[in-house]
Amino acid sequence: MLFIDLLNALLAILFPLWPWEVFVVMPFVLAYYGPKRSTLLFITIFGAGFCGVGHTAGLIQAFQTVFGGKGICVSALPGAPADINTYWMCQMMAVHIFLMVVMGYHFIYVALDPKKRIPLVSPAKIYYQRCARFFIIGGISQIVPYVAVIIQYPERFSAFMIAPGFYSARFFTPGAVEFGEPIIWMVMGFYFLSKAMTGASIDKLKLSPPVTPVGDDAQSLVSQGSM
Repeated sequence: MLFIDLLNALLAILFPLWPWEVFVVMPFVLAYYGPKRSTLLFITIFGAGFCGVGHTAGLIQAFQTVFGGKGICVSALPGAPADINTYWMCQMMAVHIFLMVVMGYHFIYVALDPKKRIPLVSPAKIYYQRCARFFIIGGISQIVPYVAVIIQYPERFSAFMIAPGFYSARFFTPGAVEFGEPIIWMVMGFYFLSKAMTGASIDKLKLSPPVTPVGDDAQSLVSQGSM
């Protein structure tokens, strides 16, 4: 199918260029800057574009992978050793795409609605919820392909970790980076989830900070107290 061949040709260019190192630090940057209008907008729009729009391009390939066609693995594993069976890794890559697309469509839904995109009620809590959703689901979906191949070849785990990554095939991006990045995403996702659980109190503090009387107001309170 010509369309599948074109998508695979595109992936053959994109996968070796994938910025794994940037994605490693991404959750730490969002945690550092915390809930702001700009960070809430970023995680919403990025989730919609990266997960929803970007991964939809591979949806046909994912279905073809599941049903035994050429699928996504034709071009997505340039760094995989030639002597291993990548069948289950490819199947789990299809699962990765399905999960990312479903999550991405949720982000598209909230991004298209101005009231949901930047909510006025509990914005900090919603920021942490969206970060948690993005990094937990994104992390799980990314790690399952590597887990599949490690289960098949547990004795080669160390070799996989120090060799060029299966996806990037770059010597400076070993398998440990591609395997470790989704673990970092999941850990940080649960961090964001824990923050979301206290989001109501955070929002209350942000929206209604305690007022300390100064000047004439303070003098008035002192006078009232002395009466």
